[in-house]
Amino acid sequence: MKRALALPALGLGLLACTRAAPAIVADAPLEIVVPTAPATLDPRFATDAVAVRATRLVHAGLVRLDPHTLAPVPYAARALRDLGPLALEVELRDDVRFHGGKALAPDDVCATLAALADPALGSPHRAVVRDLARCEPTGARTLRLTWAR
Repeated sequence: MKRALALPALGLGLLACTRAAPAIVADAPLEIVVPTAPATLDPRFATDAVAVRATRLVHAGLVRLDPHTLAPVPYAARALRDLGPLALEVELRDDVRFHGGKALAPDDVCATLAALADPALGSPHRAVVRDLARCEPTGARTLRLTWAR
């Protein structure tokens, strides 16, 4: 009896695997099915799992974590250069843009980090930048991050 039921189920499963995927429409909205609505789509405030995952689809961070090693790898950054124990140079990619078309600039990164550090904003991620002493643009595509300790 189990074999008799397993064969049709296997056949349907294989049939489903052979169907062509729906065409992707470039201007179509992104649809995500989740069990609950995200609390926010602002990455400065996202703390629940759905919100964090959704913001990663909408916002490009400087780095992402390698899924195998969990080491940071450049994402909106093209390159990261170690300048010693308390400093890091970040080179931004040319193709990262805001929804309005403006390219991501070093000033944008520094403004975001300053906003995170501002107690008035009340970001739950403030601790991430607690030890950041300075963020300074050093060129059209580069910035330097300096830590206090």
